[in-house]
Amino acid sequence: MPWYYLALISACFIALFDIIGKKILVREHSFDLLATSFLFMAIMVLPMIFYQDVSLPKTSTLLFIFIKSVLTVTYIIFTTRSLRHMEVSEYDPLMNMSSVFLFFMSIFFLGERFSLLNIIGLFLIISGAYVVELKDGLLSPLRNMYKNKYMHFLVLSFIFASLSAIMDRFILLGDVSVDVMLFYNRLFSAGLLFIVISFLFNGLSDIIKVTKRSFIPVLVFSALYIAADYAYFMAVKIPEAKIALIIPIKRMSTLLVTVAGGELFKEKGIFKKSIACLVMILGAYFIII
Repeated sequence: MPWYYLALISACFIALFDIIGKKILVREHSFDLLATSFLFMAIMVLPMIFYQDVSLPKTSTLLFIFIKSVLTVTYIIFTTRSLRHMEVSEYDPLMNMSSVFLFFMSIFFLGERFSLLNIIGLFLIISGAYVVELKDGLLSPLRNMYKNKYMHFLVLSFIFASLSAIMDRFILLGDVSVDVMLFYNRLFSAGLLFIVISFLFNGLSDIIKVTKRSFIPVLVFSALYIAADYAYFMAVKIPEAKIALIIPIKRMSTLLVTVAGGELFKEKGIFKKSIACLVMILGAYFIII
């Protein structure tokens, strides 16, 4: 299957788990949701021991997957906290900005090269993100970015998400299978989040509370997250694909989330945000061609 189809499949799963995640976060703390869902995911991947080859890779590979997991946990903490406190129709279009950070990092770390159309695509993504934040004057997006701490969290998440994507490409272009990557990434991430929630909050007791209150939504959220990442890892594994092109396609989920999620949560300015999102998707198209 072509890499861009896999990225689109991942986008569909992302759209669903973003909407479900926002509904869960109405009543649950972001750290509690993450720790519980990644524990669920770790349990879901454990049966792979019996039907997939997930034997321990060499020590250096395991270390790289652990570093990738640290980056993953860091950026999802920032993104989930932002999602909890921002409108979903604002949050999701802005997530397209991560493509810009990744574009420059992929040039620096991976030596990837891009065409003029790719650069135009990135400019459209930036323009669309600016329109999403355009509320009270031409400079309002810059003021909002300066004052809003959840915007700061998003910017930090873009940096860590881009580094995580670079690690994905580095690891999966080696001799590591998608199954091994998913298996150990989920185990490491679950362990790291459990340590974080135990240090900052009440650890296992918080996870038990979330499980009792939101078992089915968190279970569905976790399953969709695994499906999204599996399709994404398969795309990254394909040599001719470029990581800086996979991510913008993966983020096409933003249009569905902006429209459907915005209507579901009765948010304002959906039309403007949807147009901005379409501009971003056009930018993603220019990145692909």
